[in-house]
Amino acid sequence: MESGLVKIPYMPKFDNTTSLDKPKLLNIYEHVKNDLPKMGQKKMAAKGLTQTEGAPNLPELLSTALAQFVQDYEEYDKGIRREEETSKTVFSTPPVLIVVCNNTSVSKEVYKHIAGYTYNDTEGNEIVVPGAFDGFSNYDSNGQAKQRPPTLLIDSHQLENADATISDDFKRVMEREIEQFKRQLRDIHGQGTNIEAKDILREVVGSVGQPGGLGAHIRCVVSVSMLTEGWDANTVTHVLGCRAFGSQLLCEQVAGRALRRTSYQLEPYDAESGLRLEHSEAAKHKNVRWLFPPEYARIIGIPFSTYKGGSTQPPPPPAPQTRIFAMPERDDEHEIRFPNVEGYKVKGEIKKLDYNFDSVPKFRLDFNKVPTETTLQIAFDESQTVLRSDYNKLRDQQVIYEITRRLIRQKYFSEKNGRKFELFGQLKQIVEYWYYNHVEVIGGDGDENLRRLVVFWQETEIAENIYTGIIEGVAKNQKEQVEYEAILNYYNPESSTKHVFGLTRKGPDHLYSTTKSHVNIVVMDSKWEGSVTKFLEQCPRVQTYVKNHFLRFEIPYKIGTEPHKYLPDFIVRLDNGKHIILEVSGFSNDKTGHKEEKRFGAELWVDTVNRLGTYGKWYFLEISDIDNALGTLTNYINSL
Repeated sequence: MESGLVKIPYMPKFDNTTSLDKPKLLNIYEHVKNDLPKMGQKKMAAKGLTQTEGAPNLPELLSTALAQFVQDYEEYDKGIRREEETSKTVFSTPPVLIVVCNNTSVSKEVYKHIAGYTYNDTEGNEIVVPGAFDGFSNYDSNGQAKQRPPTLLIDSHQLENADATISDDFKRVMEREIEQFKRQLRDIHGQGTNIEAKDILREVVGSVGQPGGLGAHIRCVVSVSMLTEGWDANTVTHVLGCRAFGSQLLCEQVAGRALRRTSYQLEPYDAESGLRLEHSEAAKHKNVRWLFPPEYARIIGIPFSTYKGGSTQPPPPPAPQTRIFAMPERDDEHEIRFPNVEGYKVKGEIKKLDYNFDSVPKFRLDFNKVPTETTLQIAFDESQTVLRSDYNKLRDQQVIYEITRRLIRQKYFSEKNGRKFELFGQLKQIVEYWYYNHVEVIGGDGDENLRRLVVFWQETEIAENIYTGIIEGVAKNQKEQVEYEAILNYYNPESSTKHVFGLTRKGPDHLYSTTKSHVNIVVMDSKWEGSVTKFLEQCPRVQTYVKNHFLRFEIPYKIGTEPHKYLPDFIVRLDNGKHIILEVSGFSNDKTGHKEEKRFGAELWVDTVNRLGTYGKWYFLEISDIDNALGTLTNYINSL
């Protein structure tokens, strides 16, 4: 890198958040992983699940990072590239931005955000939603597919899949190039060669950055594992990682996709000043050095350490750990499935919309946690470049319109009648009031126009805040009684004990080996949990149970109107198929002072999930008298 044999990487050095740790954009995935789909599409299909075809709902850190990175890409493409890089072929193909994701479900959502997507309305009409960025969108502003789509979604599984398909539009536009590629293959392998769609897809990927190739026009590649397998293109200038990086080797593999130089043509430099010379001047200079001119790559989301100086001591031996996991041989009898409830919406119709935000917490845009400006720096000098959010390009009315559209998508729809766009006018007035009066800007540089960046925040959080104000208004001003129904997690509507896996350093006194649970060991946080575990193992009415450890079974509740979640202790399934959510110590040890809110949240969860009708019958039991816990539990089980 110092010698210029490869591109020189710019990495996040610091940002304008209040975090004293590393800059947020150095390891994006660590900050957003809990808000992304957990399973890839192949695993979802094996479980009989399908990914939502709705709008992407990316975490705000990821969506703002993408916006800032694309803006830097556009500035580089139009400015710096033309000024600083002089290769003869540099303008024949565009620079390339690649996004590396942790699974195919995440890559699909990122792709939809960048390139756009289509869906069918309730009448079967195809609706086109262009991508967030004009230069990367595969659809124009009129909803027409671009002749040469600039963004490509690809992964290793797709390249090896015999059932891979290519769109008819791509075949039509690239007909000449595809025929040329087929002739080349037949010249090499013979006339009888069977050329499949996956061969053409692999050629598209392999020819990114190559003039005349099937992938010459590609500006953005969204992928999963493919980018760790040796693929590279010398036109890659920007890499964004959104996946776990467990080793520096993996970081180097992914960052290396952007480090291949565009040109290896030596240029003359004055040895003393370091300034580049014209070739005609080189012969007149006495002290000339012939060097590769510097080329640069921007890399975010990848905690790639370019240099590490000094000596290190060997790390201390790790403390013993015990593996907690779901046992596959118990899948059929002991698996417990449950819905991931994120919140609630009013069941049925509200006659007239109203609003009252007096008791609703303001919606906080916390720029102490989400950077509006991140400085990238190379490792061995002070060269810097800055990623920033250009909120002045947004208009207030544009943001209000978009938030209204998302509110309808989240809260005002039904499976039977689709989205209720007839409410758009009323909702837009409410959103406009909310936008100017209820959005609070925290941190940043104090500019109130930063509120425009609310458009990058998660739409489920925004919709919940506005919707709460509407329900408060309806209940207060119109005295309407409302019933609720569950809203399931956007990306992971269901979870299971199958996903339990983790390591604990707790000693043998805190571990209880199971025979009736899907999970091999119960990690006991108290002796009371141990007593209950022993009872559940011995009770003939208990078919299976699970301790809520590494399970992430969460019940939403509210303090006032501010959303929170808590984790109950156990889920128990009886021999008649009924489920009990078991809170062993009750809320007697709750130090927050919000016992009633948690209890109401648990009861509301049970009520709305039972109304779903797809997860059996559920009950909630809170044992507040520890001394009589086993008797209380026995009587409750017998009553069911």
